[in-house]
Amino acid sequence: MQKTKKLKVPDSVIVFDTEVTAWEGSLVRDWSEPWEYPEPIQIGAVKLNPVEGFREQSTLELTIKPKANPELSDYIIALTGISQAEVESGLDFQNAMTELHDFAEGGNISLWSWSNDFSYLDQASKLHQEALPNFDAGFYDIRDVFGAIGVTVKDYSSSTVHEAFDLSMNGQAHQALYDAQCMVCALQYLTEHQPETEVETLFAQEAQL
Repeated sequence: MQKTKKLKVPDSVIVFDTEVTAWEGSLVRDWSEPWEYPEPIQIGAVKLNPVEGFREQSTLELTIKPKANPELSDYIIALTGISQAEVESGLDFQNAMTELHDFAEGGNISLWSWSNDFSYLDQASKLHQEALPNFDAGFYDIRDVFGAIGVTVKDYSSSTVHEAFDLSMNGQAHQALYDAQCMVCALQYLTEHQPETEVETLFAQEAQL
């Protein structure tokens, strides 16, 4: 009988979220107007140790100056609480990517977001005509992890997934670091209260697909 190979759980993973420029109806239109770009203006990331119950190791919060539409819309200011002054004093995109790459230890730690936030980074790199650093450990959709344990992910978002477990959080939704911490809260709860799900192993499994 062939033995099942046990997947090695990584010592660190990063859960991150990205806020992007948007206008009323952008999401429904999928940013299809010729002047619309879902350009990153904020990244929040939490580095975790899955082996130790997703213990938080460190955090990163970046504010980024948009290029295509440097003036934020009233819509995105109201939604996120990010001010015009904050983005004007933020990092340029390439420096922000360097910071994220360094946080991921030279791209050697996998990055997980709700949906495909990597696409925003990829689009911005083309807009800025700057190649992304190599993130060799890859970008993944954390919805696959929550979906595998029975969460109906279409009913939640990065800022609300903790509510699937009747957990509460204090903070501003649609702030990138807060949204990342909401996902972390749910992961830590699962590890502590539902260890039979082996949620940490799911990270290794999804990264193998």
